[in-house]
Amino acid sequence: MPKPAVKDASGLYEVERRAYHAARPGFRIAELQISPTQKVPWHSHSNVQDTFYVIEGELQLFMQDPKEDVRLKPGETYSVRAGRPHLVTNAGKTSATFLVSRRSDALYDSFGSWAAFGLRWPNDRCTSDSRRIAAMLPRLRLS
Repeated sequence: MPKPAVKDASGLYEVERRAYHAARPGFRIAELQISPTQKVPWHSHSNVQDTFYVIEGELQLFMQDPKEDVRLKPGETYSVRAGRPHLVTNAGKTSATFLVSRRSDALYDSFGSWAAFGLRWPNDRCTSDSRRIAAMLPRLRLS
């Protein structure tokens, strides 16, 4: 019998630091810091896209369907489409700090376009939008 889905897997793997900068229905921005030996294990999201933006250090993303790996340095970003299995590792010798913005397809469908936020959500690198996301963080109100 399959295990029930876990809504928040944050307690299933260790990180040096985890902070949430924004959380809205269908959207959130989390900041994670992982040591050179830590990783976010293989997983996928049925209707959620993850966009990674590296602040410090280096990340390596391994993906399936199709098989691909991507190395990211500070200021670089990469989006993993909903349903695509992925593993996140630290590719460097020091801690890596990165943002993960997560949006559900349901929210995207309800807005029709992320243009309302001044953003676009590609399936590949997009440094201009990641800079806008990072610049927006101080202005986001969490309450």
